[in-house]
Amino acid sequence: MKLELAQLQWGWITPGTSVAHRHAQDDAYLDFLAEPILERTRHFLLTHCGWWLDGDATDWVLALTTANPEPGRNACPGSVATLAALRQYVEAGRLEFVIYPYAACVAEATSGEGLLRSFRASAELAQRRFGVTPRMALNHDFCYNLIWGTPQMPRLATLLGIDCLGGQLDAVAVGPDGSAIRVVGDTVFHDRMLEGDFDTDRAWFVPYELHTSIELHHALNAGRHVDALRNAVALGLDDYLARRPDAPRVESRLMGTKGWYGGCIDSLLLEQAVKSVELRLPAVEALAGQLPLADREAIERRLADLWKATWILMDNHILWQCHDYRLHYLPEAIRLRQRVTALEAELLHAGEAVVFNTVSWPRDLVVSRGENDILIRRVPGWGSRAIADGLECPPVEDDPLTLRNERLCCRFDERGEILSCDIDGLPVPVAGTGRLMRLHESPLECRLDLAAGESLADFEGSLVATMDLEVPPGHDALWLSIAKMEGSAALIQALPLDGADDFPEEKSWYALQSLHWGGGGLPRATAAIERLRVITAGARRLRVRIWLLTQGSAMLSDLRAEDEAGRELAVGRLWHLRLLYRVARTMATPTGYTVVRRTAALQTLRFTGEMPDLTYELEVSLRAGAAAVEYSARFHFPEPVRLGLSSPPFDPADGSLLGAQCERPYIPGLVVMAPVGPGATYVADKPYYLQEMLTDHQPSWHTDRRDWWLGFSPFIGMNLAVAGDRQRRMGLFTRGLKHFFRWRHGGEEWLGLSLGASIIHPMTQGHSVRPGTPAASLARRTDHDPYVDTSFLHAHGSYDFHWAWRPVEEDAAIVQLWKEAQAFALPPITGHGPILDGVEISPEEVVLTAMEPTSLRLCNLGDRPVEARLRLPGGTEPRLPMAPHAIAELELPPPP
Repeated sequence: MKLELAQLQWGWITPGTSVAHRHAQDDAYLDFLAEPILERTRHFLLTHCGWWLDGDATDWVLALTTANPEPGRNACPGSVATLAALRQYVEAGRLEFVIYPYAACVAEATSGEGLLRSFRASAELAQRRFGVTPRMALNHDFCYNLIWGTPQMPRLATLLGIDCLGGQLDAVAVGPDGSAIRVVGDTVFHDRMLEGDFDTDRAWFVPYELHTSIELHHALNAGRHVDALRNAVALGLDDYLARRPDAPRVESRLMGTKGWYGGCIDSLLLEQAVKSVELRLPAVEALAGQLPLADREAIERRLADLWKATWILMDNHILWQCHDYRLHYLPEAIRLRQRVTALEAELLHAGEAVVFNTVSWPRDLVVSRGENDILIRRVPGWGSRAIADGLECPPVEDDPLTLRNERLCCRFDERGEILSCDIDGLPVPVAGTGRLMRLHESPLECRLDLAAGESLADFEGSLVATMDLEVPPGHDALWLSIAKMEGSAALIQALPLDGADDFPEEKSWYALQSLHWGGGGLPRATAAIERLRVITAGARRLRVRIWLLTQGSAMLSDLRAEDEAGRELAVGRLWHLRLLYRVARTMATPTGYTVVRRTAALQTLRFTGEMPDLTYELEVSLRAGAAAVEYSARFHFPEPVRLGLSSPPFDPADGSLLGAQCERPYIPGLVVMAPVGPGATYVADKPYYLQEMLTDHQPSWHTDRRDWWLGFSPFIGMNLAVAGDRQRRMGLFTRGLKHFFRWRHGGEEWLGLSLGASIIHPMTQGHSVRPGTPAASLARRTDHDPYVDTSFLHAHGSYDFHWAWRPVEEDAAIVQLWKEAQAFALPPITGHGPILDGVEISPEEVVLTAMEPTSLRLCNLGDRPVEARLRLPGGTEPRLPMAPHAIAELELPPPP
């Protein structure tokens, strides 16, 4: 039987390629399709981002991809001629178009609501360009092994009208609500193809980037590769499904590592900056939908543009086209936020003074007008109320270091740390919560020798260990080994020398060795180097340097060199150490406090203080009816200062492996901490919509189970992390993605929030800085080069942060915490507009995620079936049965 292949080609351009290459690829693909048709080239699945089909987008949206000022690196939609030529192949059945999100990596970055809209926009564009309704959507990126999507993907597929997903498994995926979708895909074909080891009795799903697919078939035409592949038969989607009818049933969460509403996201600056817009857009859309607008179509076009811009600016593939995204994408992110703000103001432009609720469930809102605080009870979801109808709240008297409302009572010390707390009359053990800590380096000038196998004790910091080995004549390569290393992380450098101490221009760097890659999130403090091949290039000596981080002790065993056959050539038993720095942890030093506000609606204390290199003002507030304490902090760095500790290779002259990339800068130089009990569990805003990060998750670019060096275990949550045991639990809220971490030190354990990581990411939801300030210069990528100078990774000027802390009573539902975190992340809008009825929904597990002109969309965030009860503008009160974690849509009457 001949080998049967369902071939998926994706990506019309390769990220980062030049305009000339892209045009050559356009022509090459059309020329490829015009070649004589063979059995293996008679059918292909083709996919691309929706923006590539969107040549009719507005000038602003088109400029986001086409106006990159770097020569030859702009990404253009397909030309009219190219798409027309492809349409002929689609209509003839030679090509089947598979929908991709509007912008590729938005699938990993966006919320489930945004993902649905992104896929839907792509589907509509594909139908318009090719005249057929897409039947399949791509759920995975095969090149980067990214698990996109959400556990609700089977239901999402139903809403999109598609009947198949492309993934990295061949199965029937069953969602938590019972909905199911066929998934097709393989991850092992390529390796088996190269080895000629595959089963010809089954059909294979073969995903390749478009140019790689062309190259493969041309190589086959030239007689290269195995005979079975050269004589393969191409299958269409229906043929493939018929050949593999017995797919196993699996849980859909295997295909999705993020929640429907919270989303997950990589830590690129622009993605974080734009995330605030994506979370706010449904509220702006709902606001527009309830107003009697003269030109509704124009507003809807503007909203569509804002959605498209959001997807594009959260797309890694687009950003990879730009080495320095300050030149184009950062200014566009600023314009995006300005356009959203302008639309909000325009919609609330006439009428009485009102406050608009930006979440889709009722909440109490506090508005400060001059000296008066006004409390407006139970403003409906996505509705507005007149400020004049609120309750003016008189001043109250209390202990100056106590904040109190009907739910919460917190007592503070002079630093602003919480000493004790009662929630609903019950004490919560929280001493030390809200602690500010500065983690930095104390430089050393110390050299010493350490015999192999001996330990350097009582040292927490970084060092570089050096040893020279003689290279026997006639060996161009050596295999190095170290039986045991003790520390936290290490980076190795090999320098071949010609006998003198002259360093060659070429330095050989070898992969970072993390000694904390333990299972289940647990650390291990030792590692080994086994047969590391280094090039000696005929040198007489080899100088080996190891940069090492330590958590209290360090040790390196013998350095051994062997030839390829394993014969020992040299052994080194004495390491020369240079201690680079010790870790310095400094708590805040208070300089004073004052009562800023003291009313029944809002109470605020302001604490001032200093830490090394900075001064700060910390405002702590408690609102009426709230169970969370809100923090607003301004940190001022009068002089440029390193943000935190160096990361490998630990020498400023060589750069910072993690920091220089500006991708995942886990820099804990400035942190907020809250104590938790030993053995605590940690939950972040992830799968289904929340997930225990350190015990059960699918690995992805967005999570890290490692114990990071010096006891920090970073994890990323959208705007909520919960930690603790049954006796002591708490939640941290932020206004956007933040780098949370678990920290174990001195027998204690803490839940923390890294502000240092956010300092180099201005314009995130939790951090604001004016464009043009020194901080904006930190937003520079260096194209993934770990060895560039990192002088730009310095803090200078003022930085504002916002977060909240909430004690967790035993019966508090995670759904309730998540909703409170979202409410904190989306402050209300005030303006002059009409009273809007908004919506009322029960029970609390059900959340409204969209109110479009003709439909309304709900998600059950709970793990039990419920009957959703709604009260809509106009007085209708529908009821919908909803399975656990289900999505439901409801048709709406035309807007006014």
